[in-house]
Amino acid sequence: MSGIDGFRSGLLALALVVPAGVSADVGPPWQDDLEPFVDGVVTTVMDQSAIAGAVVTIVSSDRVRLSKGYGIADAPTDGMADPARDVFPVASVTKVFTSLAILQLAERGRLALDDNVRRHLRGVDLDDRFGDITIAHLLGHTAGLEERYLGYLSADPEMLARPHAAQLSAILPRQVRPPGDVMAYSNAGYILLGEIVAQVSGQPFERYVAEQILAPLGMTCSGFYVRSAGDGASPPDLGFVQSHVWAAGRYVAAGREPLPSVHAASGGLATTADDMGRFLQALLREGRLNDAQILSPDVVGRLRTPVFHDRPAFAGRTFGYWRETWAGHTVLVHGGTHFGMHAIIVLVPSRDLAFFVAANSPSAAALMALPRRVLSELVGPLLEPAVAPVACADDCLRDYEGRYLTTRRNETRFDRLWAMEAPRLTVSAAGDGMLVLSGLGFSQRFHAVGDDRFRTENGAWRLGFRRDAQGRVDLAYLDGMAVAFDRAGFWLSSSSFTSGVLAALLGCAMCVLTWHVRRRAGMSHDWPAVSLGLVWGGLLVAGVLAERSLSASPHVMEDPDPGVTLWVFTGLAVLSAIATLIATGRLWLVWIGARLGLLARSAYSAAVASFLWAALVMWRWNLLSFDPLW
Repeated sequence: MSGIDGFRSGLLALALVVPAGVSADVGPPWQDDLEPFVDGVVTTVMDQSAIAGAVVTIVSSDRVRLSKGYGIADAPTDGMADPARDVFPVASVTKVFTSLAILQLAERGRLALDDNVRRHLRGVDLDDRFGDITIAHLLGHTAGLEERYLGYLSADPEMLARPHAAQLSAILPRQVRPPGDVMAYSNAGYILLGEIVAQVSGQPFERYVAEQILAPLGMTCSGFYVRSAGDGASPPDLGFVQSHVWAAGRYVAAGREPLPSVHAASGGLATTADDMGRFLQALLREGRLNDAQILSPDVVGRLRTPVFHDRPAFAGRTFGYWRETWAGHTVLVHGGTHFGMHAIIVLVPSRDLAFFVAANSPSAAALMALPRRVLSELVGPLLEPAVAPVACADDCLRDYEGRYLTTRRNETRFDRLWAMEAPRLTVSAAGDGMLVLSGLGFSQRFHAVGDDRFRTENGAWRLGFRRDAQGRVDLAYLDGMAVAFDRAGFWLSSSSFTSGVLAALLGCAMCVLTWHVRRRAGMSHDWPAVSLGLVWGGLLVAGVLAERSLSASPHVMEDPDPGVTLWVFTGLAVLSAIATLIATGRLWLVWIGARLGLLARSAYSAAVASFLWAALVMWRWNLLSFDPLW
């Protein structure tokens, strides 16, 4: 679900780019080779990546082509993975079901996709300072919401006792850009959709999905892996597969507690591979299953509606999936990662194929590339029409050069610190008139195919750019990614933060020099300078301790209490900034004072100037305020 979700699943396949010029002739029927091919890939990847267990289901609209388990689902009992029995949490794959529920209600006239969400979110304190948010914005991850980290997944008993609307109000991130402008993957957007389903239907989200989607499709072994789901949404005897890690020569269960039920719509579903196969068959058959129309063809079709109709380079997101091109095939894909689990669904309408893969180890990322490998190496690629490159001279290419930072980040809270670890793209011009993109664990070359549009020579990846009102490139989008990328200036780079740390160190050094010069001259201590240096020195020490505390905590998103070190750091940051402002106002007294030598005055002035810059950096990185979850 969080942290990585569909975004990470998109990254998994980047290393498996289809070679250019591969023939579309697949030779013998690939169906005969499907099981041995999948067996070989899965067992090899499981051995290489220490994956405990996995399930794979591959279906066509009229039959199940493969449904198989690999490895162990439960280490204590040595239970082997079973596609019919084992219930895997699928994390953000849940979002496809949430979209389906919203589209069902829209078809029934209970809501409209262009409705302002406030109309259906009674009691929720929603931030929409940059513009009204519609249901369509939430479906397409374009509501303009930032990301939230600290305390976002809190299961504090006091929090769980609140109504869903109150829980939502406490954890919702703020709106930081106009809705409909930029795509930024948002778990919070989908928990809002879940609340809309609940308020419009008059029943908990989990119950609605169970009754309106799971039951009609015969998904009898599926439910929600959430706390306080209740209300009959999950069968009481439903057992959930736990995450496993390799330790001391064996696999050990390392399961995580379920999410609070308020997060059910963004990542709470759990299902078997066989149940998911039924769901995928219904999607391939426009809602029909076993000759019965289970889902409306219009609803199933609207899941494929592109979010950006007017931006060809940004057409990778639909109302239900991510639309990508794998081996020449247009695929509809959604992945999920949470609880130490991985899952992915892939629909290939041109081949009447759909895939479900799930695994129960945190190291299972590479296994999610199995559907791409089946398409490219077994089924065979489709040859795309050749696209003639468009001339783009060096001056043209330089428009796009720079570093780009994911739009899935925090802008307004202490959480902005996580932007330093957020995914980035680096775009540079190559000597042969091509762009080189790197920075996400891979490197690719792109040639221009239109205005602000590029693609790899084999057509596997597409890169698009957007320009602002002044004609400057300000945004990039890589087909297959769950986010867009802002062009990163100085204040979005780690260099700005580093400059603040160095300035604080320099300021402390200048305070020491001031004290030393006065002592050598036999003067009394300049206590304002000493105090200023001590406060900033304490802040630096507290910052190191706070960083170690956050790094050592594996569940910062689940803890509503940030810890003592973070509170101490925040308090010292505010104190340091106030002390620096006071010291700035005192500078004129220092310079007119006859007893303070030139060197001491210069050192003190340099200290104040350094601390002023450090304070500015803290303000820009939101370190002067902390917004905990209460």
